[in-house]
Amino acid sequence: MDVVDIIKNALRYPIENYKTWTMMAVIFFIIGILQAAMTYNVGEVGEIILSIIEFIFMLLALGYALQILKGQINGSFIDNEMIRLEEDFIGGIKAIIVLFIYEIIPLVIVFILSAIAGISDQLANIITISANSSQAAASLSAVPTNVMATFMTSIVIISIIAFILYVICYLFSIIGIGRLAETDSMTEALNFREVSSRISSIGWGRYIVFIVATIIVLVILGLISTLIGYIPVVGLIIANTIVGSFTLLFLMSAIAGIYDDIA
Repeated sequence: MDVVDIIKNALRYPIENYKTWTMMAVIFFIIGILQAAMTYNVGEVGEIILSIIEFIFMLLALGYALQILKGQINGSFIDNEMIRLEEDFIGGIKAIIVLFIYEIIPLVIVFILSAIAGISDQLANIITISANSSQAAASLSAVPTNVMATFMTSIVIISIIAFILYVICYLFSIIGIGRLAETDSMTEALNFREVSSRISSIGWGRYIVFIVATIIVLVILGLISTLIGYIPVVGLIIANTIVGSFTLLFLMSAIAGIYDDIA
């Protein structure tokens, strides 16, 4: 299937499966109420309590979305699939852990590379030289050119590596969520060899085009949600209930579309 068709089908999915959208919208309605409540003066303790409750409902929404994704991948989805509190909550926790691991991997690698490159030592050296400068205004100019050049080169190289790693892990995380839905196993979701093999079966070029197209749609939906959120009192509730639930269902349908569409 063409990437454009996958995106079109994903955009139609919430509308064609309105019962599922309604159930997802109920979860996001509660999230919207919680977010709206936090805009008022509820105190620090109140904000913490509301944030915890919101996070719990976000896990439930993510778990329900995972259940929907699993049904689409396995061909067992029905539009009136009910929310299963315990199962969906656990599924949401699994999804959060998988996404967190994919996020933390580049950070750990970059931290290790930074330590090997001695960036912290280079920065400490620059600070020491600057602090010992007799003229505060010209403190940076007191740093030798070769020292500053080495530091900036290290920063640029590490930044490029970090960007590449984050892109790769993001690409892997999407299929990783697909594998989590299919197998219900975090180990399989983090099986980089199998994830890479799946992407290769889809086609790397085609998969990247899909990711770019999906991001464009998500940005547009995000802008719409932001604009609606500016409506006084009810903005956050409407934005979450309609756009938030639609966005999550769109994303799950898009993942299912590309996951099963092996070249």
